[in-house]
Amino acid sequence: MKKLGDLNIKLERKTFIRKSDNIDISYTVEKKALASGSYGAVHKCRHKITKEERAVKIIPKFKMASVESFLSEVEMLRLVVSPLFK
Repeated sequence: MKKLGDLNIKLERKTFIRKSDNIDISYTVEKKALASGSYGAVHKCRHKITKEERAVKIIPKFKMASVESFLSEVEMLRLVVSPLFK
């Protein structure tokens, strides 16, 4: 678990798709963005096998100034999304 100030953010390896992994192998990602912000765009996607729908935020590495800014962005997304899954 990474710690950013007073925030405890649980980052699991399975949460991220590494550069060597291609999201298109496991997911069908819609081209039209649901939303966009200063760091990237959020797209609706569907797992090809389970058909489970998800949202994926695609963040270009060059837009992240530091690990801290990345963790802050992840925490903001977690705070916005987690109430939807309770």
